[in-house]
Amino acid sequence: MIDLSGKTLAYYHQIFSLNDKYKLKNNNFIKDYKKIFQKDIERGNLNIFIKPYIDYTPSNILVNNNEISLIDFPNRNKIGTPHLDLARFRFYLKLLLQKPRFRILRLNWWEVDSIFERFINSYSRTIGRKLNSLDFESINKLEEIKALEFKDYINSCTNNPKGYARKIYLTSFFDEIINTR
Repeated sequence: MIDLSGKTLAYYHQIFSLNDKYKLKNNNFIKDYKKIFQKDIERGNLNIFIKPYIDYTPSNILVNNNEISLIDFPNRNKIGTPHLDLARFRFYLKLLLQKPRFRILRLNWWEVDSIFERFINSYSRTIGRKLNSLDFESINKLEEIKALEFKDYINSCTNNPKGYARKIYLTSFFDEIINTR
């Protein structure tokens, strides 16, 4: 399933790739890119411009007999690079491990780094580009930005019991991502 997920995202990025006229100054760029150095993205091997999926997460991938269906398609008016989708996929892999049902039922057996490496290898083979250290730095920065956004969202939900419970079990998770960069 991980290999198939990596291939599917690569195909998506190939279908929704844009020509080189787009630069990071374009108004349709996702706000996260303003927080990342343009030179890092341009010197990375994934320096192609795409209309990112934005919400390519394990929860939005349905698998049935080696066939994948994607759900929850976002607004495709934004422009970015593949780094955003890759960072969010890894972030949500980590987030799934934090959910109480995964902990209680002991479904949190996987190791995110090895799963993500397999995903990246499948993605890279399919898209025909090997990620370099600048690509991984960009992915890390975008993952940290997502953690900060999600932490702010959870903190704003503390007026209801479910939001407060999430804050308790997710605070250390967010801090770990944010403080390891």
